[in-house]
Amino acid sequence: MPDSTIRNSIITNSTCPYIITEYSCPGIGADTTSVELISIELRGQAKNERSYRNLPNRDSSGNSYCIELLGFSISCNSENYDISILNKNDIDSLDTIYEIIKYTGINKSTNDTTFDRLVIRNRDAALLPNLYLYVNNHDNIETGLISLELVYISIQDEIF
Repeated sequence: MPDSTIRNSIITNSTCPYIITEYSCPGIGADTTSVELISIELRGQAKNERSYRNLPNRDSSGNSYCIELLGFSISCNSENYDISILNKNDIDSLDTIYEIIKYTGINKSTNDTTFDRLVIRNRDAALLPNLYLYVNNHDNIETGLISLELVYISIQDEIF
């Protein structure tokens, strides 16, 4: 499975720390679909960082296994593609309860901040700090690198 690359990850200096992470995902060819899911690592606050303090939280090397998603943005070169976000590493989970977000007919980019309260938990057999991206490119050009940004609050940062 290909992995996304984290370009930038910050934690806001607020009483409820928001995590803003930008990813770069491998692209896919013209008129093709993902053969494998692309892994998206969910960062969290490092264990040695306190949640509330006067200095910004600089260390986002922790993990998040359950999040409240507040914002989602994606862009690439394609003018007609679909994406799905899954909470289970199984491509057969498309069109099931594990497909938690689906956007179709995207023209280059889309942004969504209209989530009322969307809580997402990883559903792999062994709990992992990941979500998974599936891309279906309907355009006659390659997507190029896919840029993705998630804004979320970490709800669970330990396995228990």
